[in-house]
Amino acid sequence: MVKFWRSIALLVTLLLQSVAADFVHPGVVHTKEDLILIRQSVAENKEPWKSGYERFKADRHSSADYRVQGGFREFGRNPTIHNREAIQDASAAYQNAIMWVITGDQEHAKKAIEILNAWSSRLEVITGRDRILAAGISGIKFVTAAEILRYTRSGWKGDDIARAERMFRDVFYPVIKDFATFANGNWDAACVQTMMAIGVFTNDEVIFKRAVDWYQSGKGNARLTHYVINEEGQRQESGRDQ
Repeated sequence: MVKFWRSIALLVTLLLQSVAADFVHPGVVHTKEDLILIRQSVAENKEPWKSGYERFKADRHSSADYRVQGGFREFGRNPTIHNREAIQDASAAYQNAIMWVITGDQEHAKKAIEILNAWSSRLEVITGRDRILAAGISGIKFVTAAEILRYTRSGWKGDDIARAERMFRDVFYPVIKDFATFANGNWDAACVQTMMAIGVFTNDEVIFKRAVDWYQSGKGNARLTHYVINEEGQRQESGRDQ
């Protein structure tokens, strides 16, 4: 999980350098080169990739036999409405997409597709006082899975891809588009990362740039110079996360 969030930070840094450039796919958390490196390193039994893969593979969310929890018309946080199911399915979609890349086993691609289709065919609203955080936490994994599947010949059908785009644009994005100026940096950062991901997946430079601009100069706590609190590089959530 720590490596996942480090990848998010790297994503932001790299993409800040090329906001005006065309989007390169697959993008979001993993580039094509990243995915090739992971696959080749595991196949060649190189460390630390091989050991990491064995742990990753053993997690139940990485299984092609994972039982899909959703989708639902609504999920929310505070009050909790199907939020656990959204979190579980988002992790399983992402991890099965990675497993598909590493193993080439179509069953993993099918599972990730099944999860995304289940949610995109039903989800209409994200609710609750903490809906911004709910959308940000699950959204990044759903979008990352979608990006990988879309650009790796997974067999995901065009109509289903279009429906996923609508879900991200019409359900997730409206919840996070104005960020979370009232909260600590993790809320705002969740908005930024998921908004950037949606921009990449939908090839929408306006959405993408909105997130980048906030990261660079926004008034919220996701702004880099607000989120990092001292010269040692600690951020607002460092003690809590540790």
